[in-house]
Parts: sequence; C-alpha cells; structure tokens
Amino acid sequence: MVYDEFEIVVPSEPEDLEIPWSTIRVLTDPAFDAHLEAAAEREARRLGLRVREPREGRGLSAEELAARVGLTPDQLSRIESGQAGVLLETLGRIVEAMGYTIHEFIAAPNERG
Repeated sequence: MVYDEFEIVVPSEPEDLEIPWSTIRVLTDPAFDAHLEAAAEREARRLGLRVREPREGRGLSAEELAARVGLTPDQLSRIESGQAGVLLETLGRIVEAMGYTIHEFIAAPNERG
C-alpha cells in the first residue's frame, strides 16, 4: 500500500484502487460530511439564482424556458430553487435557450450584456 497527502493506493487486480483522503474523511468525520453537504446545498442555491435571474431578465417564463430546454416546469423550478442538481449538459442547454454563451453566463451578472 502507498499513500501520500492526496490518497491511499491499494494494489489490486486488474488495477490499483485509489482512495482519496476526502472520501475517508467523509466516511469517518460526520462534521466534515455535514460541512460538505451544506456547501453543496449553498452552491446549488447560488447556481439556481444564476439561472433564474437572467431568465427573468430576458422576460422568459419558467414554463417557456423549460419547454425550450426539454425540462418540465417542475424540474426547472427545482433547479432554480437549489433543490436539484443540474448536469453540465443540461446547464448548457439552459444557457443557450436563454440566448447566452457559456462565457456570458459565467461572467459576473453585472458584466452580462
């Protein structure tokens, strides 16, 4: 077995098993696990606002955007409220349906055209 500051590597067949320290910490430290879950929830809410604000700025209803993207209005609502994660591919479709490039979407809100 080999370890460094990032992972433990356990020799096995057909290939070595790499276990990141963060995985071990999540499994053994409930406070760290809770911290990561809270951070993920905050990021989901932040991303949801980053979707909703430009949608509203473009005068699009949630129903209209959802239809353009191929989501149900409920799915889009869950994304915008931070209650559901979103795949990068889906986020790309949302951004494109609002008429933004990914670069414009990632830019600070006051930098958007």
